[in-house]
Amino acid sequence: MVSCSSCGKELNTVSSFCPWCGSPLIQTPSATPIPSSQPQASPPKPWTDPFYTSPYRPHSHRGYHMAIGILSISLIVLSVITVPLAFQRSLSSFLPLNTSPVKERRISQYWSGYTTEYSRGSVVDVRASWVIPVLNCAGTSDELRATTLLSIGRSAENSSPQPSVGVDYVCHSNTPEYIVTYGWNFAIRYSVLDVQAKPGDTVSAEIRWEQGKFIDTIEDSAQGWLVEKENSTFQSTPLRATAEWLVTSVEIGSEPAPLANFGSVRFSNCYATISGITGPVGSFSLVQYTMISASGVATAGPQVLPSRDGSNFSIQWLA
Repeated sequence: MVSCSSCGKELNTVSSFCPWCGSPLIQTPSATPIPSSQPQASPPKPWTDPFYTSPYRPHSHRGYHMAIGILSISLIVLSVITVPLAFQRSLSSFLPLNTSPVKERRISQYWSGYTTEYSRGSVVDVRASWVIPVLNCAGTSDELRATTLLSIGRSAENSSPQPSVGVDYVCHSNTPEYIVTYGWNFAIRYSVLDVQAKPGDTVSAEIRWEQGKFIDTIEDSAQGWLVEKENSTFQSTPLRATAEWLVTSVEIGSEPAPLANFGSVRFSNCYATISGITGPVGSFSLVQYTMISASGVATAGPQVLPSRDGSNFSIQWLA
């Protein structure tokens, strides 16, 4: 029951003014909270990681194992590549270090090509192959000659035994002729009459020093023949100081014969054994020769320089 604070009368109704004295009534708020019509939200629960089970969960090593596997495969592939290269470098280390094989250039009326010059008794083997060229003998009245050959010795000393083997090219009355030759002195060679050589044939030749004797070998597989000659009788001790891959002229009287037009001769598989080391022509120090006429005109010369590890070069007819 509510009473007026001014007159003390009890009031049975809730009103803003007392009906007895007219004084304003002061309403005291109820201590009991009025229930809300909307439901109260429950406090949020703390978030938990559904994948988290323990701070000591074991770590997966799958990525680590994959990295180790990739690294192992890379090392194996690298070793497969580098080991042969290292082996090749170790072999090449036995060859003379020679960044520029041609150490000197000379001229001669008698030969063109490449020679080595080493100490006496150094050279024990020289070999090469070449394709027999087609001679151009058209319009020639004089006898023209050229020779492709290998030799061991020293070109400047004809008195020393100097074996050679090769093919002579002769233009006589506009007719080409190809003659296989060998011999034991650079200026004197003997024709091998029982074999034939034809333009386009690949000829392989070798001269080697073995047990106190020279052995000349020449082969034409297209014609099906191989000739081998030996010589162990010498008037003087062989010098064996040079290995030579040449195109030469032939001396008639005291003058070189006019050079036959052989076009170009390409030497391949040119190797030598010098001072116990076997290597391609480009691995040795070389003297390059250009052939000239009596009037000083260049008539033949090397056109392709052998590289550090190269075994091929060519000699071109010039005039």
